[in-house]
Amino acid sequence: MRSWRASRTSCPSRLLYGQAPPKAKALDIFNKGEGGFLDRDLYPFCSNISDGKVVAVGNPNAKQLIGTDGRTLKDATGKAFGKEMFEAAQKPEGTITSILMTWNGLE
Repeated sequence: MRSWRASRTSCPSRLLYGQAPPKAKALDIFNKGEGGFLDRDLYPFCSNISDGKVVAVGNPNAKQLIGTDGRTLKDATGKAFGKEMFEAAQKPEGTITSILMTWNGLE
């Protein structure tokens, strides 16, 4: 299992430290993998909270997910991690949820 920690200059921490671009621009940047929002194999992704529809994916090998229902995503073992992620997003702000998934045999 990977452990990762944000710094003020790493891509996800830009969001934490209030340096995020406006929503429409951010989605475009995420989809293009630009602006420092792509770090090794750590890819940002975004889904609508209203319907679970994937609206941005930083992974160049997963662009086919845009427009699909992210709640239906399953890992290599068949575990419905998309549903778990969607449910975690419904929790109160500040709640931390850990979701494990197996991707290509890696946890």
